[in-house]
Amino acid sequence: MTLEETLAETAPLAFDAVLTLVLTVVGLSAELSGLNSLGESTALALWFAVMGGVTLYGGLVLVGRDRLLPRVRAL
Repeated sequence: MTLEETLAETAPLAFDAVLTLVLTVVGLSAELSGLNSLGESTALALWFAVMGGVTLYGGLVLVGRDRLLPRVRAL
């Protein structure tokens, strides 16, 4: 197996792992921002909560479970 073949196989795996991590951290940050702004502005807190939930769903389910997990299992 050459270096190019190894990189071609591991690059999508690494990309999906980093994308899952980034989306999860951004989602958690938005959820925490929503909790922090709950006392000040309810509309802003709800916006942060919804966007955090959507981002967490995208990171954990759409990328993590549906794309990353099958690639890790195939190794």
